[in-house]
This record gives sequence, C-alpha cells and structure tokens, in this order.
Amino acid sequence: MSKYGDFKVVRTERRVPKKATDPNVDFDGMREYSFLKCPHCHIETILIASLNVQIQQHAAIREHIATCPAYTGERPVKRCKAVKLVPSEATISKEMFQALEQKIKEQDLLRTLVATHLQRRQTSFHLKRNSSRAATSR
Repeated sequence: MSKYGDFKVVRTERRVPKKATDPNVDFDGMREYSFLKCPHCHIETILIASLNVQIQQHAAIREHIATCPAYTGERPVKRCKAVKLVPSEATISKEMFQALEQKIKEQDLLRTLVATHLQRRQTSFHLKRNSSRAATSR
C-alpha cells in the first residue's frame, strides 16, 4: 500500500501507443496498458504502459492525487524548475530598472557593432583575396 492508498491494477488493454515511434510496440503496432483504480474517487483513469508499471506507478499516483477531488489528505506538491528572476519595476526602484535597461541596450548595441565589424573584415579579406587572384592570373 502506498502513502496515498491502495491503487490496484484493475484491467489491461491493448492500444495504439502515444508515441508514433514507440520501440516497445508488438508486431501489430499495439502496446499493452494497465489501468489503476483510485481508492478515493474510484475512477480508472490512471493509465500506465504495462512494461513500466513498477517504474512509473508512483509518479502517476502522485499526479492523480494532486487533482483527485475525493482525496482529503495532504496533497503532493509538483516539483518545478527554478524560476529565473528578471528584474522588474515591482522588485527594484524605477531608477535602477532604467539603469539596467540602458545597460542591456548598450550591450546589444555593442554586440551588433562587433558583428558588423567582423562581417566587414571578412568581406574586405575576400575582396582583397579575389582581386589579388585576378591580378596574378593576367
């Protein structure tokens, strides 16, 4: 029995896999899926590929419990990636925000100037190289 109750496999069914290029399909292009029944809401909508029941069962149960209307215990919290904080007017003073904005614009301008300079250097190098080839071939 898991922390969230006794979820049991109630039936299996052969279906077309979710991924079109699934390497675990049978000769007829089908895959076997297991249905878990929630002991709280008594719905059989928790679907897991039968080969992966032992591996994915806990994650599928946690995902269902997070939204199960009949579950009354402490719900699991979904993990998420750390959010990259971007300075805004709400978190810093207006002057600091404007100064950061100006620095970002200056950096973008500098990148553009460097890219333009490098492109011109390459173009002039190719022009000189082509003109020297033309002069030597005469």
